[in-house]
Amino acid sequence: MEVANRVTVICIAYNHENWIEQTLESVQLQDYYEKELIIVDNGSTDETAAKIKNWINNSSGRLSVQAFFHEKTQPYCQLFNGILAKTQSAYLVDLSGDDVLYPDHLSSSIRELRRSPLAAFVFSDAYILDNGEVKTFYKRNIAGELKEEIELSNIYETLIRKSFICSPTLVFHTEILKKEGGYDESLY
Repeated sequence: MEVANRVTVICIAYNHENWIEQTLESVQLQDYYEKELIIVDNGSTDETAAKIKNWINNSSGRLSVQAFFHEKTQPYCQLFNGILAKTQSAYLVDLSGDDVLYPDHLSSSIRELRRSPLAAFVFSDAYILDNGEVKTFYKRNIAGELKEEIELSNIYETLIRKSFICSPTLVFHTEILKKEGGYDESLY
């Protein structure tokens, strides 16, 4: 049974000790309150698991959190699909343990999905920290306007021509993602 307004954030981390606390805190600070967080440490060999446990014990507050710790690394797509199969939320985010969400990311994305109930997902631009330099995923001119418009009328063709979706910003309609079979498990 789907929970009508809830979003599940699945955070799969592997050796993300330098970023995981910021990542988890960014979920906690979302201005969208009907959310749950599922954290998976995928066999990290650094201090990621310890930092996750510490964050849950000291910082998770009222946020609904489930955590799973694997001794050995699991294939990512299989691991994700296993969680997806049990998810009952209307919306879903696949958040890497080294990504950070802006505080209004969930509310803005879900608002757009509600406007387009047949859409499988929404995506947006993102800031990327690259060797100390902050860039946007989509190239912009000095005024901040996109240099190249994203062709949305035929998104399938756009995706085939180039990798044009900033995957860390994706928010899925869970039901549609499940109907499509989730991620391709032949990929890692």
